[in-house]
Amino acid sequence: RANAGLAPRLTGALRLNYASDSQYLEDLGSSLAVTSTTHLERAGELRYFGDDWDLLGRVQQYQTIDERIPARNRPYSRLPQLRLDLFKPDGLAGTNYLLDAEYVNFYRDDSVRGHRVQLFPRIGLPLRRSWGYIEPRVGAHFVSYMLTDQIEGLDDSPSSLAGTFSLDGGLYFDRGMNYFGNAATQTLEPRLYYLYVPRVD
Repeated sequence: RANAGLAPRLTGALRLNYASDSQYLEDLGSSLAVTSTTHLERAGELRYFGDDWDLLGRVQQYQTIDERIPARNRPYSRLPQLRLDLFKPDGLAGTNYLLDAEYVNFYRDDSVRGHRVQLFPRIGLPLRRSWGYIEPRVGAHFVSYMLTDQIEGLDDSPSSLAGTFSLDGGLYFDRGMNYFGNAATQTLEPRLYYLYVPRVD
């Protein structure tokens, strides 16, 4: 396992795990968490941090320790995964813009496999005062798959689109206190968060 800062805004990580046989962890493990491990991760990733966004690139595979696990129950590899997260504050009329975007190529031997694209843009309007805040936010969540070796009769390119709405609000209550001769401030911050996502099959 290694992590490195490759440049002022660029980081990298490498996680390589390998077991020579299915009894390796049982023989040498020192805890239940280790001896019950069924898969070992192997991954490499690069992450770049921009001013209002960051970009992640990752490849990830797993070694299955327990050979009795059938192929259909083993984890998928991500070859590769690309993810973009954007948060842009102080937009038009005080709005903020958010975007989560991801592309993944899922691979597994003798199985349905394919590509997935996810897009989740949102826009919010934070309203803040000294006594509290409220932020309504609307967005749309889109998912699309392009599959190979799909089960006969099932769609090999399913997709869904759902709108979302959230409302986040809170109040601030401060009161001066005195504890054993020391001045202190007691703060109570009740919060209410509502999220609506329509049911999509």
